[in-house]
Amino acid sequence: MEKDKYIRLYADFDNYKKRCEKEKQDIIKNANEDIIIKLLTTLDDLERGINIDKDNGGMLLIYNNLLNILKQYGLTEIQVYKGDSFNSDYHHAISTSKSKDKNKIVDVLQKGYMMGNKVIRHTMVVIGN
Repeated sequence: MEKDKYIRLYADFDNYKKRCEKEKQDIIKNANEDIIIKLLTTLDDLERGINIDKDNGGMLLIYNNLLNILKQYGLTEIQVYKGDSFNSDYHHAISTSKSKDKNKIVDVLQKGYMMGNKVIRHTMVVIGN
């Protein structure tokens, strides 16, 4: 009887430790996600700067370094191409455009990103109407 009590107590304590560790990992993951979301605007600005000044190798180097760091924390770009079907799970339609391809992506305005299986920023697109 006494032995069962200690076995249950040990099992409860072991479950408590596992729960605390999982909560700790979730807090770290959420904190990383918040920081990465804030850094995405800087990534966008660097990309726009590179598109304006193609000869600026320093800006490209900074962009690639930042992107590689973010990828190490689980960031992946949502791959979207003109002509793809609109999918509200990954895309956010900003506007529509007259096109023969209804509900197809006509233009990509801003890249979207995921962390793991979670969309942290939808790809902003224009769809055919």
